[in-house]
Formats: sequence, C-alpha cells, structure tokens
Amino acid sequence: MYNRIDVGLEAELFSFSSTHTAFIENISEYGLYAKVASDRNIVSDNQHSCLNLKLQLKSGNFFNLKCNRIWSCKNTAHSMIERMGFQIIDPPDAYIDFYHKLSAGKIYRLTVE
Repeated sequence: MYNRIDVGLEAELFSFSSTHTAFIENISEYGLYAKVASDRNIVSDNQHSCLNLKLQLKSGNFFNLKCNRIWSCKNTAHSMIERMGFQIIDPPDAYIDFYHKLSAGKIYRLTVE
C-alpha cells in the first residue's frame, strides 16, 4: 500500500477529444484520487482507460502525467461529479522527487488559492 498525501490541487484531465477540470484530493508515488466535473461519462466502460493529466502546482510548475483509470464512480446516475482513482504510468522523476519532498515535510501545505 502506498502512502497517500492529502492535497488540494487543480488539474486538467484530457480524455480522448475533451478536457475536464479535475480536483486532486490525494496523491501517492504511483497514484492519485480526483474528483472530475462533467455532464457526461468521462471515459468509456473500459476499466483501465489511459488518460493524460496536467497537474498544476501553486508555484506555476506542472506535471504531465499519463494515467490509467483504475476505478470511478458517481453518487447518482445524474451526478455532475465523478470520483476517480488513477495509476500513474511511469511517473516522471520530477514528480517522484516532488512526492518524496512532500512526504518528508520539505514542502508544506498545498492548496489551490
């Protein structure tokens, strides 16, 4: 099990030909949990859909992450919010370094302003 770190970061989720705003609630070295706003299903029924996620940091830096959707759910069939769990495929070294600094307490509170 990977150590999860609570964050409050905004991201863009690129799914096929559409882009959605995502809110990252927590991250691990190889995964993340997000809430995504959309008026339709974001991905097909294929459980392990490959998506791209652009994670924006407060500093202005960002990470482009290639991800597999591991799970997703909505509270109701008509909900505008879809909760999703992602596996990060081959995370970039800069992301791994960021995660380790965050988990060691070398980077403090991350939230969207």
